[in-house]
Amino acid sequence: MRIIQLTDSHIGRAGETPLGIDVRAHFRQVIESAVSHDPDLIIHTGDICLKEPTEEAYRWTADVLNECGLQDKIIGVPGNHDEVIQFAIMLDLEGQIKYSDQAELYYQYELDTQAYDLILLDSSSKAISTNQLSWFRNALKEYQKPKLILCVHHPPILCSVRYMDQHHRLENGLELMKIIEEYQDLEIDIFCGHYHVEKTIRYSMNINVHITPSSYVQISHDAPGFVLDHSRPGYRVIDLIDDCMMTYVVYID
Repeated sequence: MRIIQLTDSHIGRAGETPLGIDVRAHFRQVIESAVSHDPDLIIHTGDICLKEPTEEAYRWTADVLNECGLQDKIIGVPGNHDEVIQFAIMLDLEGQIKYSDQAELYYQYELDTQAYDLILLDSSSKAISTNQLSWFRNALKEYQKPKLILCVHHPPILCSVRYMDQHHRLENGLELMKIIEEYQDLEIDIFCGHYHVEKTIRYSMNINVHITPSSYVQISHDAPGFVLDHSRPGYRVIDLIDDCMMTYVVYID
């Protein structure tokens, strides 16, 4: 099974070129390249929109996905620049929305593999809500397969990316990791975005954290501010073969 992870598309208004980047052209390039890998599933881990969410940005994104025949292959979770309901409508995931103090999009997704399933969490509020943490804890108690793919916009740990760690980390990542760390016999691969870098961190013997580059721009690991590293859009390929996983990043030159 082949999964493509997209993240941090940051689609602005038509004609808008933040940092001199044509983000819509970047997104189209990434989608066209992703299609060439013949994916079984695409996961978008949030931040469809540039800064403030707009209906037009979601509509345009959905149109591109439809044009490429991907609308029935894509799922995802929102980021902090998304509006949850609009994001869910774009991906036909309204049935997965949970309503409490706010609308949230989190759910489990069954894969056609013996070893892996998906759990997707909503960090669009910059934290994982108490309700989500409770749901996640129960989901892990009932989880049957030997390995898990967890998708969430924000990395749940500090990642040695100076600006993002200091100013934009997940507010309650420690709470989330405390739950995850209880399951030492479960192999867990966490796929995130948000940081605009490429990185894989071996957190423990059974936990890996993979940060996937943006389809917009990538930033410096070391700079104290939001400093551009390069403007090549990227995405991640995840191959599940029997009970094994291989993953790599693709950049568009």
